[in-house]
Amino acid sequence: MYPKDNHTVAQVGKDDFVACNLQGNHQFKFWNSGNDVVQLDKPGKMWFICTKHNHCRKGMKLAIDVVDRTVVVAPSPAPLPGTAPPPPPPPFGWPSTPAPPPPPPVPLAVDTGAAAAVRNAVGAAVAAAAAAVVAAALAF
Repeated sequence: MYPKDNHTVAQVGKDDFVACNLQGNHQFKFWNSGNDVVQLDKPGKMWFICTKHNHCRKGMKLAIDVVDRTVVVAPSPAPLPGTAPPPPPPPFGWPSTPAPPPPPPVPLAVDTGAAAAVRNAVGAAVAAAAAAVVAAALAF
């Protein structure tokens, strides 16, 4: 949520994001209710700015990179035998048999999908609006 009288959220292209171009004809979408939700339902980059006064130039803007639905993280390769230094000898009184090594890591499927990314992430506010409010609090 954000104070609707003080902020807006506009989705713009990358060039307008970098330049803080506030021209309405360059905006893809516009929100100003103070309680907005943006569906991030497809992979790709999205750019959001606040169009009030010089808020964008003061940093009230947010870039989001929505990644594909599932990313598989491969396990780290096991070190080659003989490449790791031997462990130091145990202190006096400790058992000299080392503990067995941990099992190798298992590939992990991470759901980073657009639907899971930010669907009402910050109290039903647009992620950009939340960033704008935080930036506003810090900037003013």
